[in-house]
Amino acid sequence: MKSFIVLCLFIVSAFQVSAQESTDQQLANLYYNNGEYAKALEYFEKLVNKQSTKFDLLRYAECLEKTDNLKEAEKVLKKARTQFPTDMELPILLGEFYERTDHVDQANKLYNELIKTASTSGYRVVELYDVFRKKGKTETALKTLEAGRKELKKSYPLQLQFAEVYGLLGRTDDMVDEYFAMLDEFPNYRGGIEASLSKQIDFVNDETGIYGKLKEKLLQRIQKKPGETIYAEMLIWLFVQKKEFKSALVQAQALDKREKGQGTRVMELGETCLQNGDYATARAAYKYVIELGDMEPNFFRAYAALLNVRFREITYEKRFNEVKADVTNELKAVGYKAEDVAFLAVSSINGDNVAKKSDKMAWYKGPTVVEDLDNFKEPEKPTTLPLRMPIQDVYEITGIGTVPVGKIETGIMKQGMKVKVLPGRTGEGVEGEVKTIEAHHETLLQADA
Repeated sequence: MKSFIVLCLFIVSAFQVSAQESTDQQLANLYYNNGEYAKALEYFEKLVNKQSTKFDLLRYAECLEKTDNLKEAEKVLKKARTQFPTDMELPILLGEFYERTDHVDQANKLYNELIKTASTSGYRVVELYDVFRKKGKTETALKTLEAGRKELKKSYPLQLQFAEVYGLLGRTDDMVDEYFAMLDEFPNYRGGIEASLSKQIDFVNDETGIYGKLKEKLLQRIQKKPGETIYAEMLIWLFVQKKEFKSALVQAQALDKREKGQGTRVMELGETCLQNGDYATARAAYKYVIELGDMEPNFFRAYAALLNVRFREITYEKRFNEVKADVTNELKAVGYKAEDVAFLAVSSINGDNVAKKSDKMAWYKGPTVVEDLDNFKEPEKPTTLPLRMPIQDVYEITGIGTVPVGKIETGIMKQGMKVKVLPGRTGEGVEGEVKTIEAHHETLLQADA
């Protein structure tokens, strides 16, 4: 019986401690989130004294800094670094603390020590580089890589990281050189290089000139090393990123002939063209494969794909004409002349037929949106019709009286004109006289539609 009572007391006591810790955590975070750092300090202090987590230590240090307890804040950050020695972020957070408190020399000293220590291990170099980069310390991140390259020589590849940081610093030539150094040394890493480039560059709207530099270097390497297909493959990828599918097809066909690839690579490119709505290039790709002969493994697949392309083109043209016919009937019903209405086939999300002709809708012979804007005719003002002005509002202005406000839709309004306001209280209208006309605080003798 005694043991049972003691056990129950122990369980109750443990539950109370756990509940208290939970309450302290909630109150600490509540005060912290509300910016009441002095109140949060008490609770974070309890938490870190019982069980120090990185989260609580960092918030405790921030509360100390916000309340000007700078020495204590430094001690807590150093404690966190000691407690979690493999965490690369913590020493950098200490360095940032030094920077915020006007101890830049201490921060630089700490960063240099971190770089020196990490430089003997490729893994640690990359880890430290990533933390500096994420913290926005791009120059220090570059310094980390330079120290690692000097120490490790070629035993650990850092080209991807160098390319990334050069891109962040706007050193595009150096970035391209690093990517090609990586490609030359590790051809099998082409996929990783392409993925990195895709993250860094918007090829369609490239304003940096990187696309041209990549293209130039790839062509140079294709000429120098015609037997290595890696560069031609990457050039095809580059053309696709730029959506220059015709150029990609030329390269894909040349590579297919060189490798005797039976059209497989060209088939894949045809699918990409189809997905991007470039039906003309997709057709050309499938025709190339068909012309290889009916004994080739991709012949029937290419034939089916070509029929699919033609079906899509016809279907879209057919649907366009169906919609055009339906809308024409609706417009006629409300009084429009069908011959005065332009119907445009446009894909605004892809820019097709917006500013320039699209090569993805060979069936469409009409103008682009920009071209058709120039065809708009300015309508004649309906000034010969009777005066009509819908009243939008009425103001009562002291010393002036009742002022109706509206827009003249037809006719001309002149000072002294006799007008009738409908419907009025009786439904027969109220007669009146135009005393003054104003538009944008300017008095006018007359106003027209």
